[in-house]
Amino acid sequence: MILKFISKFWHLLFVLLEVLLLILVMFWLMVTPMVAENIVYVLLPLVFVVLLIIFIVKRIRKIFAKKSEVPSEITVPDDCVVCLPEFNVKLDSICNIVPDTINILFLFKSGQSMSKEFRYWAMDMMENGFQTPGITQLAGEELNMNPFEFKALFDKILCELNWNFTDEEIYNHYVLYIAQKVLDGEMSCDCGLDSLCNIALPYFHEFDWLRDNISLSKEGLWPFCGINSDNYEEWMLFYFQKVIWV
Repeated sequence: MILKFISKFWHLLFVLLEVLLLILVMFWLMVTPMVAENIVYVLLPLVFVVLLIIFIVKRIRKIFAKKSEVPSEITVPDDCVVCLPEFNVKLDSICNIVPDTINILFLFKSGQSMSKEFRYWAMDMMENGFQTPGITQLAGEELNMNPFEFKALFDKILCELNWNFTDEEIYNHYVLYIAQKVLDGEMSCDCGLDSLCNIALPYFHEFDWLRDNISLSKEGLWPFCGINSDNYEEWMLFYFQKVIWV
């Protein structure tokens, strides 16, 4: 809704500027004598006036054009929603205590080096009773820590905590983590879907498929689940709700 308001605002602003320019050109034509030597100075502004009027009319029509029909009920077919396997109970319980744990594990599996997210996570872990020598060290490390030393330290933390989660288990929980971020308003629908498209596992290729279909349907190039430029954000919110509850 905000983006549509901004778009209309800019269109109206351009209309006002174009009208102002049109008035200035008309004034120029009125004060310029219609003599043979000035004919070029008169014809050029006349052509400009005609083109300007065409642009103004097109822009006004775009502003007041009828919105595409938005269905009263938005539905997300079950076959569009990714089917996640059963979750690791241990990882689920840890994420309930320290929610950012799944994001940290995903970042580490993705090859991310030391950053403030890891430091904050280490502090959060200590506050919730997960205190080990490795976590204590991580909380005090500099952000420019050597990548190889960082990897060795984090592997040490995983051993200290006896965490041996598979990539599949981490990625499955990460899908729920992103979906919840979107529903809580901490992340836009587009950003959430883009994040899920970055998951490097072949059985998650359907996020790329979903993003491509939504993009084409928004532009009116390919009909997909009744999605258009007016309702796609609402449709995606319903989609992320289903991801969590299916």
